Amino acid sequence: MSTFLPSQLRISSLMAIGLLTALALLVGCEATTASADSDATDTQTGWPDNAHVVLPRPATVTGNALETFGKYTAVALDENGDPGVAWVWVDENADGKLDDSNVYFSPWDATAKAFAQGILVGNVGAPNSGHQGVVALAYDASAKAWVVLHQTAIDHKGAKSGLQLAVSQDRGATWKSQVVTDGQDPTKATQYDATTWPSVVAAGGKVHLAWHQNWAGTLYATGTVGSDPSTWTRTLAPWLTLETGVLPGPAGVNAHIGLALDSAGLPGLAYWTTTNNEKDLRLTFWRPGQATPQLIAKSLDANATREVYLGFAGTQPRVLFAGLVSPLSGLMSGYWASTSTDGTQWAAPTSLPLESGAAAGLSFFGAFSAKGQGVGAYVSNGGNGSDVCGRLKTSRSSDFGGWDTCGPDTTNALKLKPVSSSLSLVFDSQDHLSIVFTNLDGTGGAPTGVVIWKL
Repeated sequence: MSTFLPSQLRISSLMAIGLLTALALLVGCEATTASADSDATDTQTGWPDNAHVVLPRPATVTGNALETFGKYTAVALDENGDPGVAWVWVDENADGKLDDSNVYFSPWDATAKAFAQGILVGNVGAPNSGHQGVVALAYDASAKAWVVLHQTAIDHKGAKSGLQLAVSQDRGATWKSQVVTDGQDPTKATQYDATTWPSVVAAGGKVHLAWHQNWAGTLYATGTVGSDPSTWTRTLAPWLTLETGVLPGPAGVNAHIGLALDSAGLPGLAYWTTTNNEKDLRLTFWRPGQATPQLIAKSLDANATREVYLGFAGTQPRVLFAGLVSPLSGLMSGYWASTSTDGTQWAAPTSLPLESGAAAGLSFFGAFSAKGQGVGAYVSNGGNGSDVCGRLKTSRSSDFGGWDTCGPDTTNALKLKPVSSSLSLVFDSQDHLSIVFTNLDGTGGAPTGVVIWKL
């Protein structure tokens, strides 16, 4: 059994190919030039031992293309607690045509004690998302299967998109990719629309999927590992029963969907639904197979950041989400946490405080540990400059009660500049948190490119 530890990350076979000295993690790409011409190293002054380069930014990626490299990431752990990372490079040849946007995967190689070079999983085309919602990653220990769910463009113009499910049962060496949906409206044979915000979990030989379809709302499907997902029964997540005089809206809300399994392996979803007033949203919890969903919270602004993440402490659900649930959160979206013992009654949302002097972010990310911890993360989108914890912010709680907000770079010494859409988070079985993100600025001593920080 291998264990992914910071000390191991310094024992790297990558010196043999001259990429980085004492580099811990490497994600490569057969279409990249991330080799000796990379502009990042892992030996820069001030770069901490528990943070490592995943994929150095190629020197050829410059100017307006900086934020396209590693723009979206997803991270998960295998049965040994070793990570795999999926990441998206948008418009690889920087010609302005997005048909060469692809998703790659790199698993931790316990023998080489390094990440394997990036393996092409599939084509994304023109990602149909402003800030995230392009790729999701899971691992099923019983089937020894890595599972990637990603967007794939129909016309490569971004106006329409479908979903591909890719499965690997040989540690990521090869992938079997199948269509989940091509975005077709089943009620209109010639109507196609955007399919966004994929979420995936896997366990016990079963894969669970959720996504947003513009013509419908939130969709859920499940099936066995390796079977054809286009044949799986899919269910439209139900709307809440609304109060008198309030009508349901035309579709769900285009935002990240919370999808998770409890300790018994049973799935749950947390998602937004609309009313006839587009600024009146309802955060909803639903167990597939049950007819009636439950209200978690209301939001006052459909234009605010509104991602939602779901986790379980045993069989008790909990959520982290973004939304304007109170006038106290001001003009920008606030970040919130809520818990329930059984999914029917939910506690009043608790606010995750912003660091003094810092603004909220364009995107919000969340993760949960099996022992009850929670973390919300985002890239601050401004402020008055008096904050001290850097642009990458984390709000953490050991008990889902009190929350403390700062960041891994507690003094902003590294001057990190993460791509706001590139964050992904995971807890291991010992409640250690790892954050993957793409860093744009190396002036403070941090490498540029995709990095992982184990806290």
